[in-house]
Amino acid sequence: FDDELRTRAARRKTVDQRLRTALDNDTIEVHYQPIVELETERVVGCEALLRIAGEDGSHLNARELVDAAEDSGLIRRIEETVLQRAAAAVRTLPQMGDNPIFVSLNVSDQRVLDSRFPLTLARTMHNADLPAEQVQLELHPEILSQKGAGLRLITQLRALGAGIIIDEYLGASDSTLINKNSIDLVKLDKRLVHGIHTDRGRTRAELVIGSITDRGIDVCAVGVETPEDLVAIRELGCRYAQGYLLSSPIEVIRLAELVAAQG
Repeated sequence: FDDELRTRAARRKTVDQRLRTALDNDTIEVHYQPIVELETERVVGCEALLRIAGEDGSHLNARELVDAAEDSGLIRRIEETVLQRAAAAVRTLPQMGDNPIFVSLNVSDQRVLDSRFPLTLARTMHNADLPAEQVQLELHPEILSQKGAGLRLITQLRALGAGIIIDEYLGASDSTLINKNSIDLVKLDKRLVHGIHTDRGRTRAELVIGSITDRGIDVCAVGVETPEDLVAIRELGCRYAQGYLLSSPIEVIRLAELVAAQG
């Protein structure tokens, strides 16, 4: 048990050091995982994802990075860096038709409680000359259980013109706040998608998806990894999908090529 704790502590220290080094040396990377509309099979958006290389050149685990950033108080700098780079990157994408590609950005629980966040977001969008309708903010379902505080934040962000996504949704949060006046999109938790091929899992996913779409809100299935996953989520009424079957997270230049190839 002591060895396990020491191993975890050493790993956390390593991740923390890589995080600080990346910030100091400006070597933080942002990759983008496409979000695909199932009916048209077109890329309509992307999720901006933090990437930092370890000593061996491979990318460190994203969850470890976020946990380390929150524990060390670096989460604000990290998220502002990702926001700035993502905003600039989206401006470089080919804009096809009347529906420009949107970028979704994860907002940590600490940032949710930061009263300065809406102002930071407004300033970054202005500096990047990025229209607010191309920005979607991904919030954890727990914000719905905060009611007053959560609703105030959602109201402030929507007043800026940004869209709101509830991420990693399992259907257990306060669903009374999920309505199309406050929420633009719900992303299913990967566990729902991965469990969809059993009778029990499919029934649960069907209930969760139906409870969302009945309110006029679109659903994105996350973690789509097999053709069978894709067939199942289509049948259950998901409008969008995201996952390695469709594309891994990629650099913005490759994303631009994907978007341009759609014509």
